[in-house]
Amino acid sequence: SDPKIAQKVKNFFVGSGIERRFTAVSSETLSTLDTIEQRNIIYNEEAPKLALQAAKKALHDWGGDPATISHVISVSCTGTIVPGLEFFLVRDLKLNPRAHRLGINFMGCFGGLTGLKTAQSFALTNPKNRVLLVC
Repeated sequence: SDPKIAQKVKNFFVGSGIERRFTAVSSETLSTLDTIEQRNIIYNEEAPKLALQAAKKALHDWGGDPATISHVISVSCTGTIVPGLEFFLVRDLKLNPRAHRLGINFMGCFGGLTGLKTAQSFALTNPKNRVLLVC
């Protein structure tokens, strides 16, 4: 583990202005991941679990019938996984397999706004549309 890299990661987290942040691995572990391939291995292990956890909470808080979800959107700028997170969400939540799926990737923080705008567009297209967005 390179102390300079660990300090850079810590400075990034502290300097971002975000009061509370969650990661799948510790900052120490993150600082030891030297390549995109190493990071993506962890992403492929952790992202589907985190997306599923967030989606379950969103569906619970919504209180509607998950069978009515017509669109599933996932947003991530961290890694890549094939098939996309939205595929795993449809499968693992037992949503309608015909639900439209969209993965928005590698847009940075702007991807979240793009996901929200896209979800809004889908929802406004038809009053029966129900959109699950996981970011």
